Amino acid sequence: MSLSPHTVLVTLRDRYDATEEPVAPDTVADLCGESPADVIPVLRSLCGTEFVVETDDGYRPTITAREFLRLNVELEDVVAVDVVDG
Repeated sequence: MSLSPHTVLVTLRDRYDATEEPVAPDTVADLCGESPADVIPVLRSLCGTEFVVETDDGYRPTITAREFLRLNVELEDVVAVDVVDG
């Protein structure tokens, strides 16, 4: 079974909130019970969706990720959103 991006995102958010510091890929991997080689591509993919930002010290969740997670849906779910020009 492949590593769920949702699991990685929630794990990253929870660790970031606990430490208030960017989280290293090795730490995310340890917390998910996976290898860094499996976690790093997922983190990079989450960067591409703007749910995660890479810093010099690791990764941190974005406001977009936090808003999405508050919807209580999984990243794998199909979601329709209204895009409003501001």
